[in-house]
Amino acid sequence: IINVIVNASKSKVVSIYPNPAKGILNIDFSMLNKENTTIEVVDLIGKVCLAIPSTLQKGQHSIAINTSSLAA
Repeated sequence: IINVIVNASKSKVVSIYPNPAKGILNIDFSMLNKENTTIEVVDLIGKVCLAIPSTLQKGQHSIAINTSSLAA
């Protein structure tokens, strides 16, 4: 089970589900501008379990993250 913490300073987070996640984590959000971005999944003690760097365009995004390989 993974809990998600979002720093939304440069995006508008619409939804993160399910939270806590087990298997697949869905994140729907919109970017205010084109940005170099890293989506991070963090465990309960603050350790980054997964980091996904990318350049995202301005607008709406929907990302599905497979969390099945992450520790509970």
